[in-house]
Amino acid sequence: MDYYSRMINGDIPINSIEKITLISGNN
Repeated sequence: MDYYSRMINGDIPINSIEKITLISGNN
């Protein structure tokens, strides 16, 4: 899950909708 953490933290490019989905726990 480190990959998701890095995306949320901005280390890996990710669009806003995907980021919101991940933070919402729908990963």
